Amino acid sequence: MLSVTDPIRSAVVPAAVQSPVRTDIPSGGRTEEAVPVSARPRVDRYVPSDPTELSGLYRPGTGEDGGREIRFDDPESRSESATYDTDEVDREIERLKERIGQLQERIRTEKDPERAERLEKELARAEAELSRKDNDSYRRAHADRS
Repeated sequence: MLSVTDPIRSAVVPAAVQSPVRTDIPSGGRTEEAVPVSARPRVDRYVPSDPTELSGLYRPGTGEDGGREIRFDDPESRSESATYDTDEVDREIERLKERIGQLQERIRTEKDPERAERLEKELARAEAELSRKDNDSYRRAHADRS
C-alpha cells in the first residue's frame, strides 16, 4: 500500500483512506490541484422515466414525419365510467325545505313577538343553508361515487 504525505497536516496518510480525486476532468489550463469529490457540493440529478399512465387528455407523441406532436385522447373512448348518486343530498335538501315550511307555519301562528323573532332568525339561517346547498356544484361535490 502506498502512502502519500498530507500537505495540510504534514502526516502520512494511507492511499486507501484518502478521499477520491477526480482526475478525468481537464483543468482548462489552470494550475490548481483537482478538488476531491467529497469536498464538492452534492447536486440532485434528473433521471427521466417513461410514465405508465398519463393523466390528462393530451400527451406527447411522434408524428408520421418523425417530429414531435401533441396527441389528443378522447375521453369517451376510455372504458372507465363512474356513476354519482345524489339521493342522500336530495333527501337533505328536501328535509331543509320541510323545515322551512314548518318554521313559516310556526311564525304565522306564534302570538309571542319575541319567540316569533327567534323563529324568523332560525328561518333566515335555514334559507341561507338551503340556498348554499340547492345547486349543482354542491350536489356534485357531495354525491356518492360508485
